[in-house]
Amino acid sequence: MDKAIVRQFDKGGPKRHNSPMAQTAAQRPDWPPPPTYSAPELMPFPGERVLRLPPPTIRDVAHDPVLSQTLLSAIGYFPDAVGHYCQRPHGAAMAVLIYAVRGRGWGEFLGRRFPVEPGHILLLPYHVPHGYGAAAKDPWTIYWMHLEGRLLRRLTDDIVAAGGGPLLPLGEAPSLLNLFDQAFAYLAESYRRLNLVAASLCAANFLGAVQCLQRAAQFRTEQAADRIEHALTLLHGRVRGQVTVAELAAAANLSESRFALLFKKRTGSTVKNYFLGLKIRCACHLLDTTTQSIKTIAEQLGFHDQLYFSRQFRKIQGHSPTDYRATKRG
Repeated sequence: MDKAIVRQFDKGGPKRHNSPMAQTAAQRPDWPPPPTYSAPELMPFPGERVLRLPPPTIRDVAHDPVLSQTLLSAIGYFPDAVGHYCQRPHGAAMAVLIYAVRGRGWGEFLGRRFPVEPGHILLLPYHVPHGYGAAAKDPWTIYWMHLEGRLLRRLTDDIVAAGGGPLLPLGEAPSLLNLFDQAFAYLAESYRRLNLVAASLCAANFLGAVQCLQRAAQFRTEQAADRIEHALTLLHGRVRGQVTVAELAAAANLSESRFALLFKKRTGSTVKNYFLGLKIRCACHLLDTTTQSIKTIAEQLGFHDQLYFSRQFRKIQGHSPTDYRATKRG
């Protein structure tokens, strides 16, 4: 993020309220008026689950080789969060991730305000002014995390840049909730280093899964998405044979250049490299589960030159087929 924004960070920390600030609402007529009820600051939401690392714990791991890169410093679940509201006019020394699963809310990023609906992820980077809150009617239910460390900062910035902003409409994703539950369970058990690492790696995996879902969601907007998915099905069905880009492009009713562009956008790889990787993964499965010779496996997968097969296998797996089979896995 911009260094000028970093210098503006308010070390006093965030302001969390159970009702919006009247002054802010008056300044911004587009904001909903404050709710008619009153609630004390930091009142828990019925059924909420929250864990926050104590500041001494965070300081103790500041130079840890793993936790300095990826640290889950707080995690929580707010069901039906009536009046939930937070404003950080100078940003925060962490990234904030909010996953809305029910109800509605809003987010504000660099002065721009937008609605947050079920299936949306709000990902707010380090040191950037922001705010968020539950809608007055049908308030949101959210899962949230506070993310610290250089790796998580980089992942957060990459995701926000790829999405063109902090709001990610990814839809329902049970796999993300599984990762949240794992991270929460590790911290609920203990704040010892082993548990901090396990929970923080779950948070890193959460961001990695968000990136994959983001790419898939972006790609689904392409009209040719179904054609590329059909081509992928063809590739998987022909893993024991050969197929050319021309054949796949014809099956997708696209030019070869257009097909190659969309295929790489969908998979992150060229057709040749993707198909080769598919064959090598299949070879690994056969080496793991059968006693067939390496020559037989190579021939079954369309490699008529065993030496070439072994070179490609080593290039991708880092081992020869013989060494791979001899290595104990599990």
